[in-house]
Amino acid sequence: MRRKLWVASISLLAIAAAAVPVYRWIDEAGNVHYSDRVPDTARESQGVELLPPPPAAEVDAARTRLSRLQEDLAAAAQRRAEVQERERIERELAEAQRVEWLRRCTFAQQNLYALAQARPVYRIDETGKRVYLDDRERAAEVARLEAERAEYCK
Repeated sequence: MRRKLWVASISLLAIAAAAVPVYRWIDEAGNVHYSDRVPDTARESQGVELLPPPPAAEVDAARTRLSRLQEDLAAAAQRRAEVQERERIERELAEAQRVEWLRRCTFAQQNLYALAQARPVYRIDETGKRVYLDDRERAAEVARLEAERAEYCK
């Protein structure tokens, strides 16, 4: 009911507006003016023909298209936000991996340096006691650290 009343009032306004002549003229400064009165200046004015408003069906169809376009725009904005969030997470993961690889590379290089010295080397076991490496364990540890360095120090 409310919609019918709205369409009827718009139609009446459009009919009333169509009955009033509209004039167009250009002033001395070159500005274009529109009015329902003939200008007082000596310049020429032209009558402008106003088109009738579009039928209600066309207005409704245009509103429906506009609504769909707004929904599509909102969905596209949502997808763009999701992609940006996914890219941010991927960047953070890549940075965390880079930091971890740098840490492991540094650890491997430092331990290889310590093992290359002619000093005794030990590790701490589960009970918290020092366990010194013999030559066989030292060689195995060097091989393991060389493999880590090859993997993480790229």
